[in-house]
Amino acid sequence: MMKRYLVLIICLFALYGLGRAQDDLPPCSQRPTQVTKPFVDGRLWCMERVIMDISLPEAAFTALAVAPDGTLYATRPYSGQIIALHDSDGDGLPDSPHVFAEGLRLPNALAYHDGALYISGGRFLYRLALDGALEVLADDLPVPDGLFAGGVAVAANGDIYVGVGAPCDACQPQRGQGAILRLPAGADGWEVAATGLHFPA
Repeated sequence: MMKRYLVLIICLFALYGLGRAQDDLPPCSQRPTQVTKPFVDGRLWCMERVIMDISLPEAAFTALAVAPDGTLYATRPYSGQIIALHDSDGDGLPDSPHVFAEGLRLPNALAYHDGALYISGGRFLYRLALDGALEVLADDLPVPDGLFAGGVAVAANGDIYVGVGAPCDACQPQRGQGAILRLPAGADGWEVAATGLHFPA
């Protein structure tokens, strides 16, 4: 019984010490950063508010991707925009947001690969080069009405994968719904890579 109390007292002192150590830490912008910007050294827990705008609706930002130069990109589905946040002050954290692309159909998922952003939105899959050139890779994704397209990922060989949800829990979805679709590199059209999923993110 005495050992339990001793362990409890040691844990309380340890937690108190952690709290004191956090109080002594400098703000995020003054902490050392990793080489792979904009991430703060993982040994130091740190969060920094990047955007504070109470006028933004729910789901204002739904996906993030980081380019090698440290620029953070974010999707805004209801405005049809991609926002870019550069590190203008060199502290290793993104700031100064601006509209990078607009006019997209419900852009909800985002991935960076080989100098371009890949974006799924509604029935569309886009490739957005960092010079601003936009290419529609698919306009026939079987996304059910009322749902967003799921996540997007690009394999090393250039194949693109995108998740498409099912319209209900216990129904027979149409081909390509409740599935992960693959768009093979250099090919036209998509194929089903995996099925039996409710809403692959």
